[in-house]
Amino acid sequence: MNKSFSLFVVITLMLLIGLFVLFKPDQPPAPVEAIPAPPPSDVVEAPTDAPPARENVAATASARLTIRHGELVDGPAVIRVPQGESLRLSIASDAPGEWHLHGYDIHAELAPGVPVDMEFVAEHSGRFEHELHGSGHHGGHAALGVIEVYPSTP
Repeated sequence: MNKSFSLFVVITLMLLIGLFVLFKPDQPPAPVEAIPAPPPSDVVEAPTDAPPARENVAATASARLTIRHGELVDGPAVIRVPQGESLRLSIASDAPGEWHLHGYDIHAELAPGVPVDMEFVAEHSGRFEHELHGSGHHGGHAALGVIEVYPSTP
């Protein structure tokens, strides 16, 4: 081995050890205690007291959404559901329009006074906005709320 290369390795190691000693924390950080926040009153969660689901059979969460003048006036702004569960929605509007769930690319045509019932399996985890297209004074897109799908735990 070359003397200059050996000298380079020794100096680099000494430098790294010196930097470690110089910048190491004096004491370990205090543990952080997570305090769960209570869910807001406009949040719907899938039932947890339901009997355990059999294999390939998912529990079903449901929510009713009422839209007036292009805005959500009744129903949860946040819907939480575990991944793999079925979600049933009933959507009513006072004007024609199209309801759309981003990330799932689900659409529903709405007619005044005619509720639309739909059900789908929450296959993808994440936070997905749902909105109204072409209704009310917004004209274009009106955000209504979100559906949060939490990853299933093994």
